[in-house]
Amino acid sequence: MKNNLIDSIESYIKLKKIPCSRLADNDAKMLIEKLVNHHSLDLSRLYLWEDIIPKASFFYGDNSSLWEDRFYSFLQDYDNEIYLSVTDDEFYPWEIFKCEKKTIIGLLNEQQYFEFFIFDISLKQILFDTHHNELILLEKQ
Repeated sequence: MKNNLIDSIESYIKLKKIPCSRLADNDAKMLIEKLVNHHSLDLSRLYLWEDIIPKASFFYGDNSSLWEDRFYSFLQDYDNEIYLSVTDDEFYPWEIFKCEKKTIIGLLNEQQYFEFFIFDISLKQILFDTHHNELILLEKQ
C-alpha cells in the first residue's frame, strides 16, 4: 500500500479530529476474510468488483458533485459505522479504517483519488469506487 496515501488519510483524521481509526492488521484481515467469504469473492484478484453481478452501478465520470450525490444515496442503507478499505489498485492485504458514516464523504473529498470499497458490520453490501469512475454496489443478504 502506498504509505503516503495512508499517511494522508491518517493526517486528515487527526487534523479534523474525526471519529475514524485504522484497524490493526489482524483485525482487518479477519474482517476482510469474513466479507469475501460472505460474498464469494476471490482475494487473489486485483479488483474484487470484476465479474460480479451488481445490485446497482453508476458511472459518474469526472463529475464530483454527481459522485457525491450518488455515493450519499448509497450510504443511506449502511449502519452508522462503516469500514473503508483502501485498495488503490493494489493486491490484498489492504488497510481498513473504521469511520462514522457521516464523516466518510468529507474524508474522501480531501484525498487524492484512490480506489476503495466500503461496507458495514452486517457485510450485506459492498460499495466499490473503481478506477473507471464508477460506483458498484454488491449486495447479498
